Amino acid sequence: MRALTLSIAVLLVTLAGTKVSAAPHRAPAAEGKNYSCRIITGYGTAIGKGPSKLKAKENAREICGDKMIDQYLAQRGHIPEDAIGDLTTACVNLECQ
Repeated sequence: MRALTLSIAVLLVTLAGTKVSAAPHRAPAAEGKNYSCRIITGYGTAIGKGPSKLKAKENAREICGDKMIDQYLAQRGHIPEDAIGDLTTACVNLECQ
């Protein structure tokens, strides 16, 4: 009787072990997560997205700068040389909200 119980126990442990090792590989929960960053200025709201918080912030700052330059160009028709530096660095230090 002990031999039967022991053989069934070994069989169950073997089956349980092979089921776990044959399970499909799962990605970590953080992998595939998409972050977003929203920067609000007087020229509009820029929403950047990316696989990390840093990349989302970088994208939002780039969108913010593009919107600011587009708005300035739409209002004034051209961008003077002395305003180029200010427009290109206006969104660099802005943080996500």
